[in-house]
Amino acid sequence: MPMREAVCFVVLLTLSASCVATSDARAVEERSAPSDPFALEACTPMTFADLVAKFPPGEMTAPLGSPFTLVSRSRASCNAFTGCTPWASGNVLLQSSRAIVEPPRSGLAALVLDTTAPARISLDLLAREPSAGVLGLSWPHVPPRLRFQCGAVPIQGIADGLHCTLALEAYELEPFEFATTTEDTAYFAWDGHVCTDGTYQFVTRIDANNVDGAANRNQMAIWGRL
Repeated sequence: MPMREAVCFVVLLTLSASCVATSDARAVEERSAPSDPFALEACTPMTFADLVAKFPPGEMTAPLGSPFTLVSRSRASCNAFTGCTPWASGNVLLQSSRAIVEPPRSGLAALVLDTTAPARISLDLLAREPSAGVLGLSWPHVPPRLRFQCGAVPIQGIADGLHCTLALEAYELEPFEFATTTEDTAYFAWDGHVCTDGTYQFVTRIDANNVDGAANRNQMAIWGRL
């Protein structure tokens, strides 16, 4: 084969392999994304043993290769007579006594094993960048990042019906709620699971007890792949 044709053949093979790899990566991402991120999809949940198998030998943390994705939505108002205005993407803020932050759109994910009896495994989700809008307070170095700790799955349990706690990195745990200008509390609860196909999904519950409350007008959803 002449040199020029050989070079062209190698280039074509390289480009073809690159296209296949890109296509495969896109297919994995599409399988990870739920058709409706705010509706928890039914699945077979992983067991504690399934999660243990994801850890390298001797390690208590298993960093995941894929980042998590977070989306949020809000609606302007609700009432008991005409219902609620349509959902709009984004515009959700979270608040605690220490900070007001915007939820991260993505971040790092890892499984964390706690061997303290009873042993349990949680899914640790950490925003890539420091959280924004910190009530004008002066932080010693950089603003802390937001951390979601989802789980935990007990040693005899399954990765279903999971709740997430939310904290500012390196600060003691404080309860977060949806930011609101009214006096009503807007704390939120989660439903979530980790499935045997490696996908995970967490969704905040809609609280219609207070029709126009912030917990009925705001919602977050998280998903990703182990």
